[in-house]
Amino acid sequence: GRYKARWVVQGCFESVELDDFTNRSHVASLEAVRAMIFRHDRGSRRTATIDIRTAFLQSHKYDPHERPRYIKVINPLDPTTLIYARLVSPMYGQRSAPRRWEDTLAPWLESQGFVRGKNEPSVFHRPSDDMLILCYVDDLLMDGDDASIHEFLKALTLRFDCNDPIFLTTDQPIDFVGIDIILTSKHIYASSQQYCCRLLNNLQMAKVNPASVPITGDIIEDDPVTDKELHEWYRSGVGGIGWLVSTTRPDLALAFSRLGQFLSKPTQGAIKALRQACKYIKGTSHYALYMPLNLTSNTFQHWS
Repeated sequence: GRYKARWVVQGCFESVELDDFTNRSHVASLEAVRAMIFRHDRGSRRTATIDIRTAFLQSHKYDPHERPRYIKVINPLDPTTLIYARLVSPMYGQRSAPRRWEDTLAPWLESQGFVRGKNEPSVFHRPSDDMLILCYVDDLLMDGDDASIHEFLKALTLRFDCNDPIFLTTDQPIDFVGIDIILTSKHIYASSQQYCCRLLNNLQMAKVNPASVPITGDIIEDDPVTDKELHEWYRSGVGGIGWLVSTTRPDLALAFSRLGQFLSKPTQGAIKALRQACKYIKGTSHYALYMPLNLTSNTFQHWS
C-alpha cells in the first residue's frame, strides 16, 4: 500500500527575520457575504461556489533572490534520522502563507478584468458583465449571468487545481463558510440550520426541550464554576453562538452579549443561561434570513 501525509510548518516558531513583508492578509467580511446573497437586483443571476484545492501550495514560488527558508522534519521511514529541505514555495502553517496566496490570487483576478474593492479587498467586480467574486481564502462565491460564470470557471480551472463548482438551484443549496444558501421559486435564504445541529450535538444538547426565548433575564447567580471541562464546554458554546450571530441569527445577539461577559470566569448562572440559549436554538434552528427574488428598488427601500 501507499502512505500519504502532509507536513505543516509551525509558524509560531518561524524566525521573525523571515518577515520581510507584511503577513497580514484579507478575508471577506460576513456582511459582504450577506450583501452579495441578498442583492436587490438578483433577477435571473446565477450564484455558484468553488473551492481551490490546497490553495497555499499553489501560491507563487519563492524568488531565487529571497531569503531561503528551510524545514526540519523527522524521517517517517526512520524516526532516528532527520530530513532537512529548502522550501521552493509556501507551505501550510507558515505565517506568510495566507498573504502569499492572496498575492497570487488577487493579481490573477485583476488580469481577468476584475476591479478589487477598496473597502472590501476580498471582493472583486468586473464592470463589463457586472460579475462579482467574493474570496474567503480558497473558497470563491460567484454571482453573475450564467455565461460569465462558466467563462470565468474555465479560466480559473486552467490556472488553478480546483474541486468541482456547485451552482445554486432550487434542488441544490450551497454551503459557503457554514452558511446554507437556499433558493426557492420565490425567495433566497441564508440559513444556519446545519450548523445549529452540529453545535447542539457538540455541546450534548441535541435532545433538550426547545424554548421560546434565548435568555430569560439578567445572569444573577454568581457561584463560580470550578470544573475545567465545564469551562471548556461554556467557551465552546459561547463561541458557537457568536458565529451564529455573525452570520444569520441576529436574534441571538443579546444572549451572546450577556454570555460573553462570563467567558473568563463562568458562573452557575451563566451555565444555566447557556443551556437556555441552546434550548432556544433547538426550537428555532430553522430560522433564516430571506429575501424575495422579485424585489424592486421600492420594495428594497421598504425592507431596509
